[in-house]
Amino acid sequence: MGGASVYLHCFDTHVCYLDMGRYLFAGMAPAVLLLLVLPLLCHHRYWRLRYQLFLLRAPVHGRWRWEHWHYTYDTFVSYNSGDERWVLEELVECRALRLCLHHRDFCPGRAIVDNIVDAVYNSRHTVCVVSRGYLRS
Repeated sequence: MGGASVYLHCFDTHVCYLDMGRYLFAGMAPAVLLLLVLPLLCHHRYWRLRYQLFLLRAPVHGRWRWEHWHYTYDTFVSYNSGDERWVLEELVECRALRLCLHHRDFCPGRAIVDNIVDAVYNSRHTVCVVSRGYLRS
């Protein structure tokens, strides 16, 4: 191998007396605490974290570009089908507003949640007709 040969009796014993426990504790304790606390935070703050993620992703998806936003409807009206007569008589009679009504403007075959989200984003305002039937549904 070239060079001077090293024998076992010439081994530096200073390495054997190093206190590695302190270094291992200093490195592992924060990692273990993080792994214990992170799931608890995720469990207790799930919706808050999800909302923060939505806020971070919103500019990427263009949800908050209000100055360039052209609304399809003035108002999205959310109501129960039992209140449809009242909505048609009271709200639709006002021809000055472009209303988004689920029986007329929702796309058939799409998930109801997707239709509602699109209606909210494409409307300047949202009106909920809250009745007993609406609360039961």
